[in-house]
Amino acid sequence: MKKLISFALLLALSLPAYGVTFKKGHDLLDACKEVIKHQEGLDFHAVKAGECFGYITSVNDTSNLWADWRDFERSFCIPDGTKIGRLIFVVVDHLEAHPEQLQLDASSLATNSFQKTFPCN
Repeated sequence: MKKLISFALLLALSLPAYGVTFKKGHDLLDACKEVIKHQEGLDFHAVKAGECFGYITSVNDTSNLWADWRDFERSFCIPDGTKIGRLIFVVVDHLEAHPEQLQLDASSLATNSFQKTFPCN
């Protein structure tokens, strides 16, 4: 049990060093452009592409979590069956259309892009 607790503590302390955090929209745009390169058959940075996939998925999942657990009103409604690639393209399109916002928080920008593309009716 002591080893398990020690391992968990060590893991928790090391996560910030390896964790993925996006502070600004330009960071997310750079990472998500790597996914588009991959889709186009070009050389791409796999780690950055993975960061984009994880980040976009997390924004969606976190919104769903709050809506389901806390009875918050959904701010966007992504249709069932929508692929993560589509969500990434939505975010990239939004970020490229609004370069003046790239210094803003990436999660807010991703949420805004989902709200505009997938409004709840």
